[in-house]
Amino acid sequence: MAHTLNETLFPTQIRTLLRTLSEAGFFERSLLVGSWVMPVYRELYGVSYTLRTLDVDFAVHVAHSRARLRADLERLITDAGFASFLGAEGIQKFSAGGYEVEFIVHRRGGRAGGVRSLEEWKLNAVATPVHRHPPRAL
Repeated sequence: MAHTLNETLFPTQIRTLLRTLSEAGFFERSLLVGSWVMPVYRELYGVSYTLRTLDVDFAVHVAHSRARLRADLERLITDAGFASFLGAEGIQKFSAGGYEVEFIVHRRGGRAGGVRSLEEWKLNAVATPVHRHPPRAL
């Protein structure tokens, strides 16, 4: 069953950003993470959560096998009214209306951060380790 979200669920800049990424096929293998996903949960499932930060984060699964999923996201995002800039350590970010957007990718091992080029999207992202813990005995 398809569900159409309320047009007023997100501020105009964020709604435009999400629509732009969706039209590029971004959400076929990547997703919105952090507090900005909570309005969707509230609308769909009635989950009450009021905290919303000014940073908008996307978890990116890289290496799209289909060429049609390749897009110049930097150009698309800047065309949608966001300014592109380099943050700490050369991490590419975007800003509009007081909101800051960045992309995050999985990096195995170690604590050192860094930047990872996302060639299929023509931008870069912060590489963050994902720790896997063994299950606890009950």
